[in-house]
Amino acid sequence: MSLYGPSGATHDDFTKVSGSFDRAIGTLRGLRDRGVAVTAAVSLNTVTAPTVRELAALMATERIPLSCNLTMLPARSGTTDPTALNLPEEELATLIADLAIPHGDRLAGKLPDDPPCAAARSIVALDPYGTILPCHELDIPAGSLREKPFAELWRTESFENLRRIRFGDLTDCPDCPYRAVCGRCPALALRTGGTITDHAALDCRTARVFKKVFDL
Repeated sequence: MSLYGPSGATHDDFTKVSGSFDRAIGTLRGLRDRGVAVTAAVSLNTVTAPTVRELAALMATERIPLSCNLTMLPARSGTTDPTALNLPEEELATLIADLAIPHGDRLAGKLPDDPPCAAARSIVALDPYGTILPCHELDIPAGSLREKPFAELWRTESFENLRRIRFGDLTDCPDCPYRAVCGRCPALALRTGGTITDHAALDCRTARVFKKVFDL
């Protein structure tokens, strides 16, 4: 569940919904107390960064894990406005170190014939309308469970094309010095105007910061 600050003053200001922090933290506590595994998530950006350390301390007190999203992505509508909220690299590096945020490793140790990610391989996503997608980020629908069985959707050409892609097919990534700490996402490559085998500059930026922090 997303949180944007350690109190209603910060969270509600971000969501523009009065009382949303109290409802969110109440839901997290209620699920935790009933034995349900929960995680709070925060997007690190110019709005949330000033209070994120307080949020991390609150979640530690509440015994609720906190996951940090390091990149503000272009909106699904195509607008890049959210990316203006991304932190400068030096400030992001400081927060990564202070909060002990683990680096990505999606490309670490990949061989040329290895799949570059799990989308349409070991994971799929189901949207509220019954549409099957390769993952929650890749907008490449296989079809609807309302119309066809899952087994048939799993074998659609769109999914088969994704499964044909190998790490060696990616542009630049196999020889990149940041690949050991990279969490490259093909959906982000597509959303920023590239192809499914390209890499997004935002992913490269995050990997570059991690390499600097961990001195790898």
